[in-house]
Amino acid sequence: MSSHARPETSASHSLKRFSGKPNNANVNYKRAEDEMKKSYHGQKSENTKLQQQITTLKTEKTNLQQHLLDLQRRVAELELQIGHEDHH
Repeated sequence: MSSHARPETSASHSLKRFSGKPNNANVNYKRAEDEMKKSYHGQKSENTKLQQQITTLKTEKTNLQQHLLDLQRRVAELELQIGHEDHH
């Protein structure tokens, strides 16, 4: 029966050790956790910024494609006009 009491005592001792004053492992864990949170928020902010840039670039691309189509139509119209003028 005493063999069962020993693990409980050992576990209780471990819990007390971790719940007491911060030791190096707890301090290192907390520091690593804080750094990960900062990194996560920084990455999230960077992702948002990049997504906004992608959206802007897609809009610009669409506008440029539309402008190109307009210019191609205009060139085709001018070619037709030049063709008609040559026949007169």
